Amino acid sequence: MSYQVVWTNHAKADLRYLIARIIKDGRPLVARKIYGTIRARCRLLTDQPKLGRIIPELLFKDVKNYRELLYSSWRIFYRITGTKVRIIAIMDSRRDAASYLRQRGLDQDD
Repeated sequence: MSYQVVWTNHAKADLRYLIARIIKDGRPLVARKIYGTIRARCRLLTDQPKLGRIIPELLFKDVKNYRELLYSSWRIFYRITGTKVRIIAIMDSRRDAASYLRQRGLDQDD
C-alpha cells in the first residue's frame, strides 16, 4: 500500500524557518543539502510509514499515534491517518520536546 505524504502549513513554516536560519548563517549549500535530505526522508514514508519511531516523550502517556524521523539535530514529527502521512512539525532536538508537544496539543491520543 502506498501512502500520501502531506505537509501541514506549520511543518512547511518550520522547514522554511530552519533553512532561512542556515542561509542567514552564511551556509546556503548546507541549507540546500539539509532541505533535500529532509524532503527525501519524508518521501520514504510513502512506502514505509512506520519507519520512524514512536515519540519517546509521549510513551509515558500511552500516546502512540505520533511518530518521528530523526535527521541530524532535527526531529520530524508526523502522524499516520488512513492512507495519509501528515508531516506535523520539525523541531530542533535541543528544544524541550515535552513542552513543545504539549504546546502544540500533540500530547494526547485521539
